[in-house]
Amino acid sequence: MKVKVGGLQVEGQRVSFKALEEPWTRCQLPDGTILRLKLVVTDIVRVHGDLPSGEPHYVVKSGNIVAVEEPDFPEEAH
Repeated sequence: MKVKVGGLQVEGQRVSFKALEEPWTRCQLPDGTILRLKLVVTDIVRVHGDLPSGEPHYVVKSGNIVAVEEPDFPEEAH
């Protein structure tokens, strides 16, 4: 199959995978709001030909999930 890497079309082979972990990163903003972020891998392709170091070359497609936890503000603050 052909995949796009840095604006170039290269040949590769889709690789099956099983996500072993998909941890959340939690960031607190100055107002107390907490953002939870997670990267979810949707596809992995091994590109034909290895890197100059001899290591295999993979293209990973992913998406980001963002969730917001708002702090408990008093009702008059809304």
